[in-house]
Amino acid sequence: MTLTAKVGILMVLGGLFSVWYFIAGPGVKLIDPWTRGGAYYALAMYDQAIDSYADALEASPFDDRAGEATYRVGRSLQANRRHAAAMAMYQQFLVEYPSHERAGEVRKQVRVYQVDGLR
Repeated sequence: MTLTAKVGILMVLGGLFSVWYFIAGPGVKLIDPWTRGGAYYALAMYDQAIDSYADALEASPFDDRAGEATYRVGRSLQANRRHAAAMAMYQQFLVEYPSHERAGEVRKQVRVYQVDGLR
């Protein structure tokens, strides 16, 4: 393995450690719930992402990031096979953010749920 490859691997591992430390380490309270939710979502830690985004939406429901957070809560619920809750979140998303850039994708998923059922 070349030195460049080894350095690249160390950089990736260092980045992963940094994400883990900020989520699980002592500074976790210093990270706002929007950022924390995004980190959990990126790491496929969907229950934690749902909780973080719920905190963020409760504290700042009119924030510019609220639409994306609502979408990601729906996706997280879907990934955890909580399809009825995901469908409800998607329907809420379409009511609150009908012109959001992800609205078309959400409409398609709602149609899939309506045709195939909530499995």
